[in-house]
Amino acid sequence: MRLLRLKDVSERYGIPIHILRDATKAVPTDPRHLPHVVLNRKGTVATREEWVEEWLERMRSDAEVRRVQVVEWRDSKDLKRLVKEGPEKRAGGAR
Repeated sequence: MRLLRLKDVSERYGIPIHILRDATKAVPTDPRHLPHVVLNRKGTVATREEWVEEWLERMRSDAEVRRVQVVEWRDSKDLKRLVKEGPEKRAGGAR
């Protein structure tokens, strides 16, 4: 359960540091939020390995959902139909 600075997470997982910073700035209720702690007055941000693993899993599952939604339509008629159905149908009733 050791803490890793964002720079260390970036190097270990190959994630650009700006994406990690954006994830720490997201609201905690946002699925893109990366749990973190601020260590000192300079604002050094750190996170745990477990938190990063959970965050990566959420990002992978969200990316798969978006990919499926993109390939749902074949032509302009299908796209128009999906737009008329609204976001609740496109998101599988999640909203």
